[in-house]
Amino acid sequence: MSERLTQILSPGAIQALAGEPSYSRGVEYHREGRVVDLRTDAGSVRATVSGSQAYRVELELVDGELEYSCTCPYYGDHQLFCKHCVAVALAARQDIGEGGPADRLNGGEFGPGIDLGKVRKHLLSLAKETLVDLILRHGTENDRLRGQLILMTGTSDGEPDLYSWKKVIDEAVDPDGFIDHKSMYEYSQVIRDVLDELCKLLDAGHASSVIDLVEHFLVKFEIQTEYMGDSDGFAGGILEELQEMHHGACMRAKPDPEQLAQRLFQWGLGSYCGVFSGAVDRYADVFGAQGLKRYQAIAEAKWAGVPPLGPGLPQERFSGERSRITSIMERLAERTGDLDQLVAVKSRDLSSEYQYLDIAEACQKAGMNALAIEWAEKGVRAFPQGADARLRGFLAEEYRRAKRHSDAVNIIWAEYSEHPHLNEFKVLKSYALRDGGVKAWKRWREKALSTFRERLEEAVRDAPKSAWTTYRPDFSDLVAIYLWERKIAAAWKAALEGGCNESLWLDLAEKRAAVHPGDALEVYHRLVEAALKRKNNQSYEEAIELVVKIRGLLLRLDRRAEWRTYVQELIATHRRLRNFIAMLERVDNEVRK
Repeated sequence: MSERLTQILSPGAIQALAGEPSYSRGVEYHREGRVVDLRTDAGSVRATVSGSQAYRVELELVDGELEYSCTCPYYGDHQLFCKHCVAVALAARQDIGEGGPADRLNGGEFGPGIDLGKVRKHLLSLAKETLVDLILRHGTENDRLRGQLILMTGTSDGEPDLYSWKKVIDEAVDPDGFIDHKSMYEYSQVIRDVLDELCKLLDAGHASSVIDLVEHFLVKFEIQTEYMGDSDGFAGGILEELQEMHHGACMRAKPDPEQLAQRLFQWGLGSYCGVFSGAVDRYADVFGAQGLKRYQAIAEAKWAGVPPLGPGLPQERFSGERSRITSIMERLAERTGDLDQLVAVKSRDLSSEYQYLDIAEACQKAGMNALAIEWAEKGVRAFPQGADARLRGFLAEEYRRAKRHSDAVNIIWAEYSEHPHLNEFKVLKSYALRDGGVKAWKRWREKALSTFRERLEEAVRDAPKSAWTTYRPDFSDLVAIYLWERKIAAAWKAALEGGCNESLWLDLAEKRAAVHPGDALEVYHRLVEAALKRKNNQSYEEAIELVVKIRGLLLRLDRRAEWRTYVQELIATHRRLRNFIAMLERVDNEVRK
């Protein structure tokens, strides 16, 4: 580890890089011993941090500047020095300051007065033959150690032994069985041991061998992903590292660009994990003009056999390979910056509203707003019933930008008429006000509420009459609209007329209580009984909150005597709900004090 990196990782510098609260949390992680598998080399640090998941951190000195990365979502979103980077930086400082990795492995102790520093000192005193025998004995029992020994031996005489390398890769990738979620971290560490050795092989000048070995690795690992419980996403990170290593090896070895282009195209076309799917972008510097030309020629030949899809074609026409060749062709088109070429690729599939929206958004991004409107309009016409709300919303917004306010409000009305809910009502209002102000909104509002009532009558008429059916249409959406408009009296009337859900009844009661406390009192009584029917502690707590509200209203109405009667009735009716009764008695006792 260089002195320069040690200086950069000073506590003050780490704190400045991270800021609060990342620095404080990183300090806690370090103190809690969450940094494992710490490896320090000249100018670099690698480690894993055990947080909500296991995250891989790398710190490296490049041209005198500190570069860092972490596999956690925070780093991925912000590219900042996260708490995991802080913890590893602090662990690395401790490692450097206490004599190197052999003295500080996970910060553990073997027993009273025996730490790893003393173990290291003892090992240095042993004969070489004794240490060799010890390592070999444990190598026969520990697959991870045995693999590392084989790889070290396989490159000790110059050229790597590819047979031994591939055998170690096979053993690391396929542990002969399903890898469950709990085992994924340990499994990934074995994989990363091999990746680290591959990096060393690449640095030693064996780029061509690394290409061969990484491709073998990718074949085996992609198959193994079907036998993993990888909810934490370890596999994705490993696949990305392998592809980055492959690209780096190709940059050094400079394989035949046309052969490489053909091989990576075929791989990307068949990979369900997305391996080499973005080869045309990542490998452009390796392909050069010759390789890119070959890649595009192969892609276009394959694309020529892809049939067009129109609106509503059956799903069996779709396939993973079609999706992958489409993605490849889109990447090729995007590289040229030719919008017509990109639209031609995307329009090969017009089977859903989303495809039209995708094209329209590409046109908008290119500054071709008129063309964006044209494609969005085509999509709406192709799917007159049940069009995607996102497509209609996009078209309405483009109409607004073009000052076509009447067209915009008509598109939004089409969405509301199919889905008359509060959110659609809000959007309709915003566009109607732009179109003709308050007067126009009054007309649209009347039409919107009338449409809602018509749809509700249809829902009531068509609702299943079976006693086994729990669904019953009510006025919840209408009540929500009135509440949003702050028309409390209208909301109350609608709730009484057609009913609504418990959440809206509670909202209504709280708003009604100021002027009509008796109405609110009636609602609270009903909601207490509804909560108690659910028979769990959370519902009991909800019921107690309502009981307290009931007492407050009774006091306001000068009906204090009813409180004692109500408490006694609750105890008599629900005496079997012991947890609730205990809560109720605590409230009653506090009131009496």
